[in-house]
Amino acid sequence: MQLPVVFSCLVIPLIEKRRSCNAFTAALAISIVAYVTAVPSTVAGTTVYKCVKDGQITLTDKPCPSEKGNTDSSTGQSTATVVPSSKDPSPVGKWSGQIQYQEASNGQTVQAAHSVALLTAEFTADGKVTGSSPENGCQLLGVWSAGGQTLNWIDLTLSNCHYADLNRRYHGSLILARPDSSGNLQVQSTGTPFSKDTAKVFDVKGTLRR
Repeated sequence: MQLPVVFSCLVIPLIEKRRSCNAFTAALAISIVAYVTAVPSTVAGTTVYKCVKDGQITLTDKPCPSEKGNTDSSTGQSTATVVPSSKDPSPVGKWSGQIQYQEASNGQTVQAAHSVALLTAEFTADGKVTGSSPENGCQLLGVWSAGGQTLNWIDLTLSNCHYADLNRRYHGSLILARPDSSGNLQVQSTGTPFSKDTAKVFDVKGTLRR
């Protein structure tokens, strides 16, 4: 029975076997280095942007240069695709989803305030949040900060909503899924005591996807 090379290197102290062992060890080391080098950067768990320009694809940890994004490469402009991350989820990027806007007064839903509309939003690396829901006129502007593995704190203000009482400051969170291709947005605002909004609660919530 022929012994494996590694076992032979351990038990047969012959010159030829030693040479074979050295050759095998060198080959093994080269293979390991080649494998590690070949592992894509996405395994590191960071959010990676796949930028396409003039048919050339590059991977980077920063948003693609073009602000327009998702344009045809034949025009010479960049397109951006976020590669989801499971290890280090990040909200940075563009999102969209059907969001529910509502108001409750003394525990009762105010029907005039209730709407479900498409929200498109963007979270930038420097902590800014912008977005809009054209169906109900709401414009979103605020800031975000990391609160944990998948938790991100949100502080935003709604303006220009068709239902004026929704125009106010909200606090809440965006909880990311793993991988971070979707997230649950939920922000809330309570009426100021001793004002016309006493006992009123306003909330905006829904699932956003890249």
